[in-house]
Amino acid sequence: MSWYSRVTVVLTIGLLGHVAAEELKPPNSASNKWRIWDNEAGSTTAFTDQYELVQQGNFTEAEDTGKLGYIGTPMSTRNYDTLGTLSLTQTSPDGNSTGYEQWIDVEESIGGTQFSVGGITFQRDYLASNPDDIITINPKASKPGSLNFNTASNNDSIVIGGSTAGAGPIVWTAGARIVASGGKVLTLGDNVLCMNELPKEGSQACSSLRSSGCIEELQRYSRRPCFPLPRYRRAYVSVSWKSTPEQKALTTPQRMANIAVDAFDPGLAGLDELLAQLGYSLTKGLADLTSPLNNLLKTMGTRGAKVAKEMYGCSSTVTHHNTDLWGDSAPQDNYSPAIFWPMGATWMITHMIEHYRFTGDKELLKDMFPTLTANVEFALNFLTEYYSYMVTNSRVSAENTYVIPNSIGKTASISLGTTIDNQLLWELFGFVPEAQAALCIRDDKFAKRAAQMRAKLPSLRVNQYGGIAEWIHDYEESIPGNGHTSHLVPIYPLLHINSSNKTTFDAAITSLHHRLE
Repeated sequence: MSWYSRVTVVLTIGLLGHVAAEELKPPNSASNKWRIWDNEAGSTTAFTDQYELVQQGNFTEAEDTGKLGYIGTPMSTRNYDTLGTLSLTQTSPDGNSTGYEQWIDVEESIGGTQFSVGGITFQRDYLASNPDDIITINPKASKPGSLNFNTASNNDSIVIGGSTAGAGPIVWTAGARIVASGGKVLTLGDNVLCMNELPKEGSQACSSLRSSGCIEELQRYSRRPCFPLPRYRRAYVSVSWKSTPEQKALTTPQRMANIAVDAFDPGLAGLDELLAQLGYSLTKGLADLTSPLNNLLKTMGTRGAKVAKEMYGCSSTVTHHNTDLWGDSAPQDNYSPAIFWPMGATWMITHMIEHYRFTGDKELLKDMFPTLTANVEFALNFLTEYYSYMVTNSRVSAENTYVIPNSIGKTASISLGTTIDNQLLWELFGFVPEAQAALCIRDDKFAKRAAQMRAKLPSLRVNQYGGIAEWIHDYEESIPGNGHTSHLVPIYPLLHINSSNKTTFDAAITSLHHRLE
């Protein structure tokens, strides 16, 4: 159990996120159906002639051309907002509050807050149930008859519904119900009042049910004597960790703010790898929790087929650096150091490769094999000859820039054959014969094409700083302390760099120090 001093309790059950922004008078709870989106699904524009411009050394013109012709239509993924705010206004005794604490019990999958005022200790327990798609709030008091609060409604249940703005809106329904073990629950205007008794349970739900079904669900859930968590417990008991007293005293990580609180930044809504790695499961015992990621990869494969054909004239599938629940695969936003990168699905498919090698799950491999081969096929069609190499053309190394040679301090991000691309494709092509052998598939022609292309990828090199080179040419970094280390994907998670090769191993260490300087 962990206790926090910040006035925020964060709970999530996947699609349904909840934050209790606790203030003693009143506490507000914001619920976020991850996500309520807006805007019609993305489309794409035609591929431009950036490649020729980069080869000619016209980097600035290449980026300007991309900003006009490489972005998706519409430019960004769907937006999202919180589902709403449930305000519970509690009347407390006179006096100052003391002993305020917050806690999260990972074993029981619950969280809560506690404080004392007027000699009475008040506590609110929060529980999130993924199987039921519901979140409950259970207020308590050490002295019977001490809980008095109200929430806006016209009976003991609140049901709201609506839709997002824009074309192709998302229609939603949510509800809340108050159940008390005694005292009074009554209405006054548009408020529900609970007076002089301990509420048995305050339930807040978010689901796709119609309003009548939402009420029935709340009523059924409020009669439960306990909250069974069999699915969660199976995962929880599979792994264990220990925290020092100092670690337990840390506040809720601020990185959670982007998915749970009402001050989040929707700009981080669909970063493929960012969100995948923030929630990266420990390998021990949690291998069966990757199915949502695999399902998304298959959805991206279907959507990305149109993008690959219309943008690049290539067969199979492609995804860029952002996606959404519908697997939107077009370029998102208009930020040069990020959008010119069609390796999003290739990066994410390496999670599946790692999963198979860890578990030996051939059923999973069989299920994901079409998605794997589709990404290989795109790369085989997309790579372009550059001197003796085959490279990704007009690409970037995630959100990093370099000084354009022979310029007066001008910078650019676009390049050819970046290290991250080369290493991801090395992994992808190299897995083809391994997967075919495991599934007893004989396709020598396809495997040979992958092997030949793999042999022509640029190899790892050491740059002028003694670290791993990030671009195909040894450019001067414009921001040496850039926080991204995409060029180090070969050391983790791909494990292409290890201590058996002292040159690249030491160079990777140098790159890390260089980024931290």
